[in-house]
Amino acid sequence: MITAVIFDCFGVLYRSSADELYNRCVPERRNELHNVRLQRDRGYIHYEEYLVATAKLLEISTDQVRQITESSHVRNEQLFEYIRTIDRSRLRVGMLSNIGDTTVNQLFTNEELTELFDATVLSYKVGMVKPDPAIYRLMAERLGTNEDSCVMIDDGENNCIGAKHVGMEAIHFTTNEEVIQKLEELISA
Repeated sequence: MITAVIFDCFGVLYRSSADELYNRCVPERRNELHNVRLQRDRGYIHYEEYLVATAKLLEISTDQVRQITESSHVRNEQLFEYIRTIDRSRLRVGMLSNIGDTTVNQLFTNEELTELFDATVLSYKVGMVKPDPAIYRLMAERLGTNEDSCVMIDDGENNCIGAKHVGMEAIHFTTNEEVIQKLEELISA
């Protein structure tokens, strides 16, 4: 029985700036860009260091990187509204995200995090990123449930595979309508 729903942030609750940055990066340097993002997501470097390294890779200014990053985050209002309708007496709600040190504060107020989620696991705070099995286990623990009682909603196929690997159900995000329908089916079963 499903007792907890876990949402990814980028690609699910927000459109990510990563796609725009990767599109601007020459193909032979995309692995370097990916490594810089992972360093930030794990909390090894701070936002300003991330901006400098990304600007160097893309051969643009740090202000341009900051503008791309901040303007590319578009909120998925339909899913935010759906989360607000979830019966919290039946389901716990969490957010598990590979995210850097300042981004969460740009996207959510503290009050909103408390209102929307019973628990959050943010990669930069815990030094792990999806699909590391330990990060899913930590999320379930913080929600006060077992992995096999959780469903993870993520736009990354590898992250869904990682969730399934530890016993969670997983829904690969494509559209709001499809995710909501699949989630409703799982929690009704």
